[in-house]
Amino acid sequence: MLENRLDLRKVVAIAICLAGFIAFSGCSKDENNSKGKIEYDGKSYELADGICRFSATTVGEMKEYLPYTLTIMLRDAYLLNHFSFTILSTETSPRAMTYELKSLTPDGDDLLNWWKNIILVPNLVLGLNVYSGLPTVSLTISVDGDTYEIKSNNIVTSDGKPVSIYYKGKLQISELSIGL
Repeated sequence: MLENRLDLRKVVAIAICLAGFIAFSGCSKDENNSKGKIEYDGKSYELADGICRFSATTVGEMKEYLPYTLTIMLRDAYLLNHFSFTILSTETSPRAMTYELKSLTPDGDDLLNWWKNIILVPNLVLGLNVYSGLPTVSLTISVDGDTYEIKSNNIVTSDGKPVSIYYKGKLQISELSIGL
């Protein structure tokens, strides 16, 4: 009977050691896969990847006059938290520059230059909290080969809280073409 207790203690001790090892090795794996983070209201949300879908709208022969829409989503591994925005651009992938949120009406600007490289429909989703149509957004995008760096420290939600975004990694780029 005494031998069975000793064997059971050894099995329990080994099981505890293995559980601890698995837990710690899992944490280091998650940290290595992080490509950035969203910071909001004192909390940090890790980002795992980014996708970019560009759409070309064609109307007969007018394709060269219509902008592409680039929808970029930076998201966590569980798809619970993400930041997404759409850029109107003459390019088929994001270029290195600062993009600003502009009003939907040109307000006296030259209409042909107004739509180039502006942000539309910025959204932040953190779990069950959705912040749609963020009122203040400015993003800087840098490109080095196929690695994109996207950052902003001056996003403000509708409730007045600041949001910080940082992402560095590849974007999965795909095309969606719409013909009218």
